[in-house]
Amino acid sequence: MVLNYAYLGKNFNNDEVKYFIHQKKLKNKFNIKKLSHEELIEVTSNFLIDSKIVGWFQGKMEWGPRALGNRSILADARNPNIKDIINSKIKRRESFRPFAPSILAIM
Repeated sequence: MVLNYAYLGKNFNNDEVKYFIHQKKLKNKFNIKKLSHEELIEVTSNFLIDSKIVGWFQGKMEWGPRALGNRSILADARNPNIKDIINSKIKRRESFRPFAPSILAIM
């Protein structure tokens, strides 16, 4: 059998995420709200515009060392200091981590 995709890891549903947050007593540290797809995109876009860093988590986890869109760190690539900001905010990480900017192709 040939697998032509990297999404071989576990998938977590909303109930599993809520249970984890409850078990770790993280409820008071997060503002938890279920959003529609459109609301999620709008809120995320506004965070990025405001130079906030977003942890993106969806679907099955990727196999291997690189995030391929289901587990990603999102930030505004227009900020020339963003690499240093990300590296300083993510503890216990190497001083260099590869970055892959994404842009919307307008046809």
